[in-house]
Parts: sequence; structure tokens; C-alpha cells
Amino acid sequence: FPVTIYRFQMVLVSNLEAGIEFNLLFETIKDLAKKKFPKLRLIIIGGGEGELEVRAAASKYKIEDRVEFMGRLSHEKVHEVLAQSGIGIALYNDSAPWRYFSDSMKARDYMATGLPVIISGDTSTTADIQQAGAGKEVKLNKKELTESIIELLENEKSYKTARDNALRLAKNNDIEQVLLRAFMRLI
Repeated sequence: FPVTIYRFQMVLVSNLEAGIEFNLLFETIKDLAKKKFPKLRLIIIGGGEGELEVRAAASKYKIEDRVEFMGRLSHEKVHEVLAQSGIGIALYNDSAPWRYFSDSMKARDYMATGLPVIISGDTSTTADIQQAGAGKEVKLNKKELTESIIELLENEKSYKTARDNALRLAKNNDIEQVLLRAFMRLI
């Protein structure tokens, strides 16, 4: 059965301890919701020791009504929420020690459900997303984040192209496809 996609629903899956630039995201959501996209909202999936600080930041920016904290969910339920969302967010601030030389599995999950990804940070996933046109790479500043969100939400063609490219990239990185390419190089 068809899934309803809420394009103005962004989603972020994360451990809430470190590594995500929540203040920048919340400030940008506040401004965009007020000026351009009154339906804009964010779902946060995950938990951790930093959850109280993240909730306090949402309160500081007065966007509690636009942010839904879902806590930790099963992988199946996460994918259900992702499939109904419009944009996947992965704003890494490089404060977590695991960030260097990493690959963003959350971004790969976003793409597997058709989400264009807005991502920052130096990961192999970032390069893949950029090359495939499956989302936007941003520096951690309000101008770039704002412009990327606006382009995906205002321009239907850009959004559809990024969504199609995200699905194509995810399919290309499916384990069967990866193994087939490796096998073909051997023969």
C-alpha cells in the first residue's frame, strides 16, 4: 500500500550524547517555520545522556511544538518513520571522537527509504551523496543549511531528483550489488 510522505517533516536519527549540531538546526527551523514553511517540523529518533540538553535547546529556541522526540525505536519502526518523512538530517559537528574516518549509516538508512539527505562533515557517505545528487552537503552555518532546506522544499523538481538519486544510490550500495561488482572484477 502507498505510504504518505510528509515533505515538511525532517527526521534525525541519533544518539543524543555528542556529534550533532542541534543549536544550528533548531535556530534554522525556528526561522524557516516563521518566515516560509509553517508546516516544518523535526522528528528526533534516539536517546542518550544528552537528551535533556537537546530538549532544553528546543525550548530555548521556542520550537517545542515543532520537534517530536520519539526515543529509541526498533529498526523496523525507524524505517517506518523515515519512509513517511521528507528530509533526513545528519549535521555532524565533529566533536565526537568516532567521527573521524567514519561512514554515516544513518544517512544510508535515510537514502534506503528515499530521503534526500542534508549532511555535514567529512565522511565517505558525504562524498557519495554529493556525487549522486542525493541531497546536500552543508558547512555548519545557518546560510548553507537554510538554502539547502529551502531548495529541497520549494523546488519540487529538485526534491524529486534528490529523492530518486537517494533511492538509486541506496540500491547501488545494496550488499548484493556490492558483492556482484566485486565478483565481476575477479573474473
